Amino acid sequence: MSAVKPILFSAPMVRALLDRRKSQTRRALRPQPSRPVFGDGYWYDADACGRDILDGEPPITRYAVGDLLWCREAWAKVGDEPDDIHACPDMRVHTYYRADAVDPELRRWRPSIYMPRWASRLTLEVSEVRVERLQDISEADAPAEGIEKDFAVGLRDVWGWHDYLRGDELPKRYYADPRESFRSLWVSINGADAWEANPFVAALTITVHQVNVDELLRQRAVPA
Repeated sequence: MSAVKPILFSAPMVRALLDRRKSQTRRALRPQPSRPVFGDGYWYDADACGRDILDGEPPITRYAVGDLLWCREAWAKVGDEPDDIHACPDMRVHTYYRADAVDPELRRWRPSIYMPRWASRLTLEVSEVRVERLQDISEADAPAEGIEKDFAVGLRDVWGWHDYLRGDELPKRYYADPRESFRSLWVSINGADAWEANPFVAALTITVHQVNVDELLRQRAVPA
């Protein structure tokens, strides 16, 4: 049975979801399995249970096909600051989102981990779950992670360098291989050693619904 769960995203990845550039997301598994196997619609660690018959064993990913994941992102509530009406003159709006580059910039951004379900504006529907090593991402899958295409040289696309943790003051770099661009994105979000660790990840293929998860559920409950 599918479930409704929260999932965290950084502001650049929220932009990628809004722009429909992102249809996959990868999450490192904790704890790390030693021998992932797939059965009955779920992934398991065969070595952890000591056998290949997995009835009754807990899956190693918290995601399954059909799950609805509501996105948590950095946000602010209208009224957090006395003058925030200047940033959001439409009083029907109750929430600001940092990924929207609100102007003027607010001082009281709330971390994504504290976003309540009602404030979420994006819902991801899981259509596939794979377990693989991080560095096994294919050249075809890397663009689906939301990396940015900068321009084309001849007949080959060139992909951008992502370094959101250190800022824009660094010189721009480009990659011919989209996997290298994804590597820079993963390191930017997860830390300098995160790529070399090459963990097992849950690779999720998702459909993006630009609507709150409860509104989506209400829409689906209405007979056609």
